[in-house]
Amino acid sequence: MRLGNTVEFTHVALGLIPEILNAIDVIVAVCEELRMVDTEVMEVRHIQHIIAAPAVGINDAIRWLPGECEAITEKGFKPVVQSANTTESVDKAFTDFLSYQVDGVIVFSISPSANMSALCFRSNIPIVILNHSTPGINASVVTIDSTKVGRQIGNAVLERSYKRITIISSDAHSQVLSGISDALTETVSQAPETEIISQLTGVHGYEAGVQTIIDLWAEDVKPDVIVCTSDYTALGILAGCRHKLGIKVPEELCIIGLGDIPVSGWKDHDLSTVKIPHDELVKTTVTTLISKIETQSMEPENIKLDAKLILRGTIKNL
Repeated sequence: MRLGNTVEFTHVALGLIPEILNAIDVIVAVCEELRMVDTEVMEVRHIQHIIAAPAVGINDAIRWLPGECEAITEKGFKPVVQSANTTESVDKAFTDFLSYQVDGVIVFSISPSANMSALCFRSNIPIVILNHSTPGINASVVTIDSTKVGRQIGNAVLERSYKRITIISSDAHSQVLSGISDALTETVSQAPETEIISQLTGVHGYEAGVQTIIDLWAEDVKPDVIVCTSDYTALGILAGCRHKLGIKVPEELCIIGLGDIPVSGWKDHDLSTVKIPHDELVKTTVTTLISKIETQSMEPENIKLDAKLILRGTIKNL
């Protein structure tokens, strides 16, 4: 691709968002002041006022990216997109962005390394992480109040006399997972016969959900509640129950997802889930970063927003 300037590059990059999302993961760089790019090698000579936002995981990208781009554009910045799917590739993107004299970074659902975050800190470049947290990272975090969500789920389970809970997630280091898990464990401990019987990580997506319920149902001790940190996984579990195993939902098994994607509310699915305040999270993330850039503040903040438990047909009625 040969382009005359970074503005044109920005427009093309935005047009490529669907293709990039269909690949794996994306990084969004947001530019306010732009200068020329070498038309032969696409080498950026100098860029000022850039915000970079890696978003790892196609489902996370689909949820967050459009709103994030719109929110940043409203602040007078222009988004640019490139790919990344590991901490190493995120660090490589950070290295590139730092060479462009970036002013700040937004990261989705993953963190840079501690060394890279320290370099940003020494360079007075604030980082805001959306939907993720890693110990040792000098960054502000914007996420849902997962502790409150865990308590809500725990109370709903206890009220309906469920006993054996399995928690399923894609990322063992997710702040959302740890908040839900800890609060859920504490809440259900009020009932001696109710417990968390297993926690599975590295499971994400519809097909993974189908296979996971098949594996769980082969165990001697089976859950009667499954809590997933993704609606996509929860829908796969629901499909496995109905079409592979004949498990009665919600009589034999309660299924709760996270995200409230549109398909979850369809009549055929009627999935109980947690509604994430996407727009508010994106707006808070963008305004937090821009505030830190303008005030030159490097003090990390931990911002938690409320999420709502929505009870549908995959949990017993009271």
